[in-house]
Amino acid sequence: MTNSNSIAVTSRVTGDITLHDADKLGEGGEGAVYSLPEPVDEWVAKVYHRDKLTDETIRKLEMMIDYPPERRDEQTGHLFVSWPSEFVFEAGTREIIGFLMPKVDTTGSLFDYYTHKQRKKKTPHIHYRNLCSVAKSIAIALDR
Repeated sequence: MTNSNSIAVTSRVTGDITLHDADKLGEGGEGAVYSLPEPVDEWVAKVYHRDKLTDETIRKLEMMIDYPPERRDEQTGHLFVSWPSEFVFEAGTREIIGFLMPKVDTTGSLFDYYTHKQRKKKTPHIHYRNLCSVAKSIAIALDR
């Protein structure tokens, strides 16, 4: 899965593609997230570390895929949350190794915005009223 330099994957959306280390957007304790090539570049793929994808995780992902939240604000169209949309399989098998989710273009983390010192340094154009708007969006997303 994520322990090699490249991995061949397949899904209904992507067909057969190969993900490379150069495509990796980030990696954490559960796995890695990869950017996808055109024409499916509006998606990203999360591929789990082999020891982190359990039957329980797969059941949770099935529920998330079957029952997605409202993803966009009705007024602005902004994406609230990137949510699993469908499974990704190891190419040539039916072994689930991850999932696809919509790509969200962001710069920075929430920490960069709610910490006054970081906000002034990294995003001086962000003002308190913007923070209130973000807080409202997060609250709505969590509620949904």
